[in-house]
Amino acid sequence: MQEWITTLHQLQQDGIPAVLVTIAIAKGSTPRNVGAKMVVTTDGIQWGTVGGGQLEEIAIKESQRALQSGGQEQIMLEVPLGERAGQCCGGSVSLLLEVIGQGAPLIIFGGGHVGSAICQVLQGTPFNITLIDSRPDWPKKELLPATTTTISFNQRIEFYAQTDWKQTYVLVLTHSHQMDQDLLTELVDRPLKYLGMIGSATKWSRFQTRMRELGIDQAKLDQIHCPIGLPLGGKSPKEVAISVAAQLLTIHHDDPNSIDQ
Repeated sequence: MQEWITTLHQLQQDGIPAVLVTIAIAKGSTPRNVGAKMVVTTDGIQWGTVGGGQLEEIAIKESQRALQSGGQEQIMLEVPLGERAGQCCGGSVSLLLEVIGQGAPLIIFGGGHVGSAICQVLQGTPFNITLIDSRPDWPKKELLPATTTTISFNQRIEFYAQTDWKQTYVLVLTHSHQMDQDLLTELVDRPLKYLGMIGSATKWSRFQTRMRELGIDQAKLDQIHCPIGLPLGGKSPKEVAISVAAQLLTIHHDDPNSIDQ
């Protein structure tokens, strides 16, 4: 049987926003237990059930309302089954609705410790994250929120064709300096909202010299963020992730043309 995460992944690959509905709390007699899930799009249920009946109708309508609002949000919905849903179970449930695949596109190249930490820190924010890595054993999916889409490095060109670059943020965090430089060279001409690379000022100075030798104009190089993140201090993956998330959110919310404003 197809799993909910497979359904979500396919919807994200197809560019279709969805809501993951989860029973977070169940009290008394309820049709399904805590952890039961359902995936909903604007067309209705795509996978699973949280109990059927009026409860499910409420969950579908609230999910579709969240999708139509255009943002990326989390909603906790409390439903007394007798009073509000008209079901004879008599208990109550709290449903967690998580909007997935909708919001500002963020592409992260490099699914290592920092890349995974950024995905975790940005969970529940306006960013719709796609994580790309060239290594067969990375990223570690158990470290990632369910809302993160992962694709292989070899799929990136096909993915590029579906990308609205004017709305997109990109972080380059790979395990290879050469790959970092190649990606910057590949992306520097695209009209991105943000292009940043992890690294020191020394690394960035060397990269700029090499990229100028390739004929890349300094004005374009000046638009690249390196080092990335706000100067909050700390070098652990989580601390770096927090500083990067703070920078991205600041830029996003300061832009009146952001797609979910």
